[in-house]
Amino acid sequence: MAYNMLDLMDPNSEVTITKKTADGKIEVITKKGKEIKVRKVTDKRLSGEGERLGTAYQLKDGKVIYVPE
Repeated sequence: MAYNMLDLMDPNSEVTITKKTADGKIEVITKKGKEIKVRKVTDKRLSGEGERLGTAYQLKDGKVIYVPE
């Protein structure tokens, strides 16, 4: 997959990337304006109240696709 590198450099853009590391862990990289956050996905179960934001699908080749609502 190719990313538009200009979006990553634009200080006003918002970009979300999901990646799987070499050891099989999943990371979600979010860029909003000049702020970049990296979150690691764990297999721990959590509970609480919240709002559904979208759905993630893992493809046969191991890629994870996030589809916003």
